[in-house]
Amino acid sequence: MQIPIASIQPHPLNESIYGEITEEEVSDLIQSIEDVGLLEPIVINSRNQCISGHRRLQACRFSGMDAIECTVKEFSEDDAVLFIIEWNRQRRKTYRQLLNEAKSLMTYYGKKRKRGRPALQLNRTDELKHRKTTDVVAEKLDANRNTIYRLLFIDKHFPDLIDDLGTKITLNQAYIQVKTFLNRKTIQSSRNGSRKNLNRDEGASYAIYNKSSKSMDELDDGIVQCIVTSPPYWQQRDYGGLKDEIGREDDVDDYLDNLLEVTAECHRILSPKGCMFLVMGDKFHKGCLKLVGHRLAIRMMDEQGWVLRNDLIWNKMNLKPENLNNRYSVGHEDVFFLVKSKRYQFNIDDIRIPYREKDLLSRAPKHHRLNGTSIGIQTATLKNPLGKVPVDVIDFPRNEPPPYTETSVKHEASFPVGLIERFIRASTNPGDVVVDPFAGSSSTGIAAAESACYFVGYETNRKFIRLSNERLSRLEK
Repeated sequence: MQIPIASIQPHPLNESIYGEITEEEVSDLIQSIEDVGLLEPIVINSRNQCISGHRRLQACRFSGMDAIECTVKEFSEDDAVLFIIEWNRQRRKTYRQLLNEAKSLMTYYGKKRKRGRPALQLNRTDELKHRKTTDVVAEKLDANRNTIYRLLFIDKHFPDLIDDLGTKITLNQAYIQVKTFLNRKTIQSSRNGSRKNLNRDEGASYAIYNKSSKSMDELDDGIVQCIVTSPPYWQQRDYGGLKDEIGREDDVDDYLDNLLEVTAECHRILSPKGCMFLVMGDKFHKGCLKLVGHRLAIRMMDEQGWVLRNDLIWNKMNLKPENLNNRYSVGHEDVFFLVKSKRYQFNIDDIRIPYREKDLLSRAPKHHRLNGTSIGIQTATLKNPLGKVPVDVIDFPRNEPPPYTETSVKHEASFPVGLIERFIRASTNPGDVVVDPFAGSSSTGIAAAESACYFVGYETNRKFIRLSNERLSRLEK
């Protein structure tokens, strides 16, 4: 029968599952209807709601038709979702539409289970008996069970990713990446929770020794998980310690020899899974930059067996201007990231940096051959919601930014606690031992306490030890 188009409305379930239909989506169908007419009537219920043929209905609207051929079907409203999905079986669907079908059927069959009656009255057998709802849904949708499971899984944890499936990333790749991220997140949450709840019942959570770190015999072999230190600069500052303290040597090689005695002890006490972060300032001598830190790092590798993982650049950002007219101003220090073996612990998720863009996916840049042609298809990857891996240039102010906290100190060579904390969180778990063989005022100790780690420091200057005890004791109150 012919029914005025204006009186026919889409069924609400259809729009919720398949979304609104635009003129562009049905442009081919509009042309076909204008050429040969409507070849098959649409199906409506007694309330003039379209059950089957929504795309044809909208195409007829866009083409300006006044009436359309319809067939009326009656069925229980409870079962409307079954008929709508069944009559859209041949439709080409996006993953979003397939997911909406699956969720609608999951809800439908969930209600049937609660009522304790067969899911389909049209089928005289109990389809849910001894079967998982997901299996029944996959069968009704003529879809693979794994496809339905993975869609539901992704929708539960990363719903914004659904619309990118099949266009920017495959379903299988998205599922694997989401699952991988969730596993990492579980480990990270457990670790962070432990950091917050660490409770030491055996007294102080730190120890500071007034002695040279050339001998750290208080510590057993391999007991330390992380070492963070900034040795005294060579011929640059008087720290008020011993007359023969490191940094006062006349020759740079003598300075390096003394430091190597300390790094040898660091190698002994560091765990095979541990990390060392060595912050080194450089020195101009007779107009020539001596590359002191690089000389030391090379000798540590060649003579002591250290493995250099990164030469990080600490960009200090807020330096005082130098009065120069013949070279560039120096605004960084090197941070040498060293380990004893390649099987070290590194908690990358604890130091990720938030993305500026809000997109969930990133696509690798295309690579080209020398003749300019593209090499392969670049597959999008799921961005880690915790952020991106930090690069080897770290922007961080030289001193603690104002206002000063109660654990901030004014010190000639102050070491920012926030910078140290990044290194400690990347390489430790709660309760691990952190050492600074040149403790100074124990900024490393503050960062260790913030990360729920035990701190051991070595310092020859009694003034700095008193300051360290004052700073660290405040944290324990």
